[in-house]
Amino acid sequence: VDLVGLRTLAQHDAGEDGPLLFLACGHAFTAATLDAHMGLAEYYRRGQGGGDCGGGGGVWNAAEWGECLELPERLQELRGCPHCREPVLGVRRYGRVVNKAVLDQMTRRR
Repeated sequence: VDLVGLRTLAQHDAGEDGPLLFLACGHAFTAATLDAHMGLAEYYRRGQGGGDCGGGGGVWNAAEWGECLELPERLQELRGCPHCREPVLGVRRYGRVVNKAVLDQMTRRR
């Protein structure tokens, strides 16, 4: 559940550790764990601020992730579940990360 704090589901306290995010594969992780795994710091500036970067608002804690950064120039791989490696799809919080990886795969020269 929490790969950063090394806690299991039985040890998880939603008030202290924040909400759990459930992936399509059925595995659950804390937002902090998936934020680090998905590389959210490459896409958003941490801290006060922001706006929703066109994402519809309410997708993340605006006090935690603020304004959008420019998309990374390097090619991105589609990241998978930390446990089973199934692609992380359908989680709006990571929409920019996933969309960039999908576009990179579509435009990659073969």
